[in-house]
Amino acid sequence: MPATIYVPSSRPDTPSNAPGHILAQPSSTATNAFKSDSALRTVDALVRQRAISYPEDHIVSYPRSVFEYSIEAHGDTQLDSQLDAEIETQNIAFIIHSSGSTGHPKPIYQSHKSCLANYSVSMNMKSFITLPLFHNHGICNFFRALHSRKSIHLYNAELPLTQDYLLKIMQANNFEIFYGVPYALKLLSETQKGISVLQELKVVMYGGSACPDDLGNLLVENGVNLIGHYGATEVGQLMTSFRAEGDKEWNYVRESEKLSKFLQWVPRGPNLHPLLLRELPVHWGHMSSQN
Repeated sequence: MPATIYVPSSRPDTPSNAPGHILAQPSSTATNAFKSDSALRTVDALVRQRAISYPEDHIVSYPRSVFEYSIEAHGDTQLDSQLDAEIETQNIAFIIHSSGSTGHPKPIYQSHKSCLANYSVSMNMKSFITLPLFHNHGICNFFRALHSRKSIHLYNAELPLTQDYLLKIMQANNFEIFYGVPYALKLLSETQKGISVLQELKVVMYGGSACPDDLGNLLVENGVNLIGHYGATEVGQLMTSFRAEGDKEWNYVRESEKLSKFLQWVPRGPNLHPLLLRELPVHWGHMSSQN
């Protein structure tokens, strides 16, 4: 059905110097005029294509000044102006549950304050992650990327986790850090191509389960900066194996200086020291209970 289309012109004036001008059906002269004008904008290209494809349409071009006018604001457009920041910081942002490996799954309430304190600490790297968003490690790294304005690529959960898919993704993107479970590292370690893509990364961090010693040793001996971390959904990350350059003890986690005063190793027998967490800072916000 023929239509009348009104568009702003990118030129200061219309060809007839009139307020409105109906473009004639395209001819060879008109088409050449369009092609020779190096100042054409996208809208002009679309108009030209429309005129060629649908010659029965009437395309009306007005000077751009007709469409540009000031808008008078009659109200405050800040939609959160009625909210109290002091109250909102303590409100719950979301609830995540523990795995239930040591009992029934427990809800962990995440306040806006604790979320921001957590997500504002990141390594500011372009990342690739295979951990799901329902896992605390996955969701924390997702929001850290948003906070630091760094891109994060999430593995498609509808695809099987295979070396072929991992290689294609990692070779097509210049990632700086990889977050994954040890199984993903095992898949990549089975070929030199897989080990090579891990070597190129600044950090390879695993979580979700322990990494076998033979797998970790193989990667570290081949120059992969392998980092483990220890924590729990109830309390977040407590220790990591970040270490000085040249130190290959990837499977020994170290206390964070900020958290050391809240960690206590309780003697329970020869070479057995369970970790006890003292009361954490209020902004930590992960604790599901204080016992």
